[in-house]
Amino acid sequence: MGHTRGSVRLWVSKSMFAYAIAIMLAGMVLSVSIACGPGYQTFVMRQDPTHYRFEYPNTWVGPTVSGEVGEYTSVTLLFPDYRGDVSLFAARYKNAAGDATNARSLLDQWVAKISSDPSYELVERFSIVLNDVSAEGVAYYYPGPLVAHFSLPQGSKMYACSVSADLSDTWFSAYMSTFPSSSQAFRAEFDRLLSSIRFLPKPGVIPKPTP
Repeated sequence: MGHTRGSVRLWVSKSMFAYAIAIMLAGMVLSVSIACGPGYQTFVMRQDPTHYRFEYPNTWVGPTVSGEVGEYTSVTLLFPDYRGDVSLFAARYKNAAGDATNARSLLDQWVAKISSDPSYELVERFSIVLNDVSAEGVAYYYPGPLVAHFSLPQGSKMYACSVSADLSDTWFSAYMSTFPSSSQAFRAEFDRLLSSIRFLPKPGVIPKPTP
């Protein structure tokens, strides 16, 4: 009998230890970059509210990850020589009365601002698909730059492109910004990044062991 109780206690102890290790590892592996072929890497986001992956050039700096667990995540990469950046953002919708409730209406508000502000210039509005999810996009010029790395003549503008999509109760967006002289090359890489996005299923909850 004593041997049986001792065996049960040992089994429970080992099970709880294994569970604790699994939880610790799950918390540690929230995001990672993996080489995926000549010239590119794959970034994998494993944190709520949205799990996803995408490819980006090896020459980009980053990624830098920030956020609030379960509420939003932000991933930022810099172009070489600080010539611009890319950000990917996922956040749960928290809609107050009268607020925009989806990606299209949020974009409508932004396009309205661009169209009414003479310091901005609308380039195009477009629809695309991100991993089988419909998305809305807009490209435009805006006053800039607002960074200390460069000094441009007064009245100069920056090029930006933003894409947004609805994922259940989550808003997902990708954004790029660069100098007009770099816009064609970096827009091509941004479009490639968008085409590489894959939304991933969330891993199941690890069951607690029972004695």
